Amino acid sequence: MPFHKVSSIWYLVSGIRNTKYKQSLRSSSLRTAGLKIQNTKYCKSFGFTLIELLVACHPKPWRRKAILGFTLIELLVAITIISTLVSIGTFAFNNALDKGRDSRRKSDLAAIKSDLILYYQDNDFYPPDCPPTHPPCSSDLEFPSDTSSDPGGDPSGPWLPTDLVPYIQKLPKDPSQAANFVISRLATNLKDLVETVLKNLVTPPEALAAATTPHDPTSAVQDTSKGVAAWLNYTYVFSSNDAFATFTTNINDRTAYLIKATGFNFSSDVPSGNIIDGIEVRVKRHSLTASTFVDGNVLIVKGNTPQGTDHADTATFWPTADAYKTYGGATDTWGVSWTADDIRAANFGVAFTATHKGTLNARAYVDHIQIIVYHHAPAPPTVNIFAGSTNIPYNSSTTLTWNTTDATSCTASANPASSTWTGSKATNNMSPGESTGPLINPTNTFTLNCSGPGGPNSNSVTVNVGAPPTGCDNTDTAKGYFVYCYRVSADRLSYTLWAKLDNAKDPEKDNCINENPPPPLGFNYCLKSE
Repeated sequence: MPFHKVSSIWYLVSGIRNTKYKQSLRSSSLRTAGLKIQNTKYCKSFGFTLIELLVACHPKPWRRKAILGFTLIELLVAITIISTLVSIGTFAFNNALDKGRDSRRKSDLAAIKSDLILYYQDNDFYPPDCPPTHPPCSSDLEFPSDTSSDPGGDPSGPWLPTDLVPYIQKLPKDPSQAANFVISRLATNLKDLVETVLKNLVTPPEALAAATTPHDPTSAVQDTSKGVAAWLNYTYVFSSNDAFATFTTNINDRTAYLIKATGFNFSSDVPSGNIIDGIEVRVKRHSLTASTFVDGNVLIVKGNTPQGTDHADTATFWPTADAYKTYGGATDTWGVSWTADDIRAANFGVAFTATHKGTLNARAYVDHIQIIVYHHAPAPPTVNIFAGSTNIPYNSSTTLTWNTTDATSCTASANPASSTWTGSKATNNMSPGESTGPLINPTNTFTLNCSGPGGPNSNSVTVNVGAPPTGCDNTDTAKGYFVYCYRVSADRLSYTLWAKLDNAKDPEKDNCINENPPPPLGFNYCLKSE
């Protein structure tokens, strides 16, 4: 009986009880195919849909057009039916996929068999599974499609003997193996990309600048490279003691010679090799009369020569009371490149002078000059080393690249020891990089040790190597990693091609189960030489 009719009958029976429209159902009618309802003027036919019956047959007339929904039981029944249909459809779809893959496997082995026949006709024997010295070869001469006849071990390369390649236009692989290889390679590449990006985002913290205490000069001379008039008592600038160097004039825009103060003795405060961040100069000065003097020149002295950016404030008049004015600062190098030894030298200092403004007879006073140096110890070099891939197949290689900053020399080391990654290396080699050579150990750590002014530093990258191919007798080969297997006898006069079929009901499944030697674990289909 149709589902909607059964549901409608159930609804009518449950809904018209205890109402003025109560109907009785003949028990004999319920046993017949007609299933009539007595005295109902609302539902004379069971040809309606479920929703139509719900609307038309409600026992309360005023609700017959208002109720359009399903009851809970009806929804549960519908969901159960849908779930059953989906399960049936999924099973059928997966079964179709299994059959499709199995058909591909049979076709692949048949194609290989045809090529092996051609090879035999030309050579009177079948090809070996791989060169005798190749690591994947085992004593019983077996070769699965997850290995390579290339000594580099590239799993994407030929898995059958190189001798057979000219006979095969396209080398087949199990459809599941091909998909697994693509997904695995994409996952590995994505992992390597993320690791590279994260490593590049990590930068070492910058060293904080340290400030020396204010240092006083121990030497002062007049430098006539600037100005036209002399100072009196220019050596009085060594300390703040109200003993002044003076310059007196009544000529407008007249500038005195430079007072070149040196001998600040930073050798104990600024270690050799430190980085110079900035230089701060402090000059204590005033004028006898307001609005009569401004800065003439304020230059840094390197190697006994005044130079760099002139920090003179030519727009502000000197005060009439003694006060310090600051020039430069923690990040100001005055437009000059510095080494710590430049600062430590006795001929490092500052050159200072004044310019008169106006025609009044006026006098400039300089009491004291000081210098503060900001510096920091150089950071160890940054070292970054990358592998083209950190997960590679057995007996294959990858490319190492690296870059550094503040490094003057680098050496390489590896664990286990490597014949290529050893000895002196360039401080930077992002292209073309350097090959590791074939790797067979499960883990291989490559370290780059570099040194620079800030000391030594190193970084490493680890390359993981897959397990060596163990042939078709590997207990997990056919179960977890779908492959084809080519087995050849020691005399090369017979062979067996193996595959694993997915469809449990395939009539050819286990067609070689009684073979001697028995099939590799997990394989259930074979083609043999004639």
